[in-house]
Amino acid sequence: MSVETVVKPGKLDSLQWARALAAVSVCLFHAAERTGKSVSAPEFSRFFESGKLGVDLFFVISGFIIFFVHFKDINNLGASKRYLYRRFTRIYPLYWAIFIPITILYLMTPGAGDGSERDVFSIVRCFFLLPNPDGQIIGVAWTLVFELSFYMAFLSLILSRKLGIILISLWVSLIFVRQLNLVNFGYFNAYLSVRYFEFACGAAVYFLFSKFQPKFPGLLALSGVISLYGGGLFLLSHFPESERAIILFSGVSAAVAVFGFVSLDFAGEARGVIGLIAAKLGDASYAIYLFHWIIGWVLGAVLLKLPFSFPAGLFFIILALPMIVGGYVMHLVLEKPLLRWMRKLEKSQGHAERWRAKVIA
Repeated sequence: MSVETVVKPGKLDSLQWARALAAVSVCLFHAAERTGKSVSAPEFSRFFESGKLGVDLFFVISGFIIFFVHFKDINNLGASKRYLYRRFTRIYPLYWAIFIPITILYLMTPGAGDGSERDVFSIVRCFFLLPNPDGQIIGVAWTLVFELSFYMAFLSLILSRKLGIILISLWVSLIFVRQLNLVNFGYFNAYLSVRYFEFACGAAVYFLFSKFQPKFPGLLALSGVISLYGGGLFLLSHFPESERAIILFSGVSAAVAVFGFVSLDFAGEARGVIGLIAAKLGDASYAIYLFHWIIGWVLGAVLLKLPFSFPAGLFFIILALPMIVGGYVMHLVLEKPLLRWMRKLEKSQGHAERWRAKVIA
């Protein structure tokens, strides 16, 4: 039986499990990294190093979601405005909510950072989430540069299927040329990374998901997760210089995991209290991802100033839990209200446009 005959674009609770896993694993990686540096416990950094591959899982999830939600909009010029509004309001408002105050703090503290945080051009590039040679002011925001460029690539398909296929084919060709070191495109090398392969993996999962359902989705998801984090840890430990191979491996492993996760809903297995908690964390994954680093940075600095020290394990827990919980709180008090306001604004604009159309008619 074809899945596409019964599944319509909507919310997949089990996919939120994958989002939660990605966000939490990145938090654990950064908490372990800070623990390793702060209390001389490098074993924590090494053990949780594959947690950073949660980013790769995020990219595959994004590739799947964009096709799952917007595949019907391909070659529909009229859908482009709504698509852009939904994508940009999903990324920018919450990002600016942390970017603006942090940038102001850098401007008020001349000795903080490496100085690039006070450079006008750097600030402008980071504000709009463009590639920045000095790195993003909000460190974790480097992933959002990839997200936005992928959104724009999909937009070309919405504007025109033929045009989109031509442009994306050209883009893929340029990525191959760049990866073979045949040409150096300077600043634009940032848009020619092998990491876009992971978005393509997510798109491939969508097409698989639309055609058939695996018999054992839970086992598939588990095997993908083990491959991503277990196999990823092995590669990071033994072949740390093989970044391209690690990305390709992570993309395929994450795709297997995502295919399993999204199929759990169809199989009726996305249930239970743990599933509900994971789904809630998945809903908050963007806020957790954006805010966890500043929570960990501030908390870590406070812990180091205390007149007594902590065992490495306790230091790690004290960092990791507030990172996750604090990010979830920011989801409740900031992200959800922002999204509700944006949706209301979208609806009011839609009503106004329909009213103007009637008047003109």
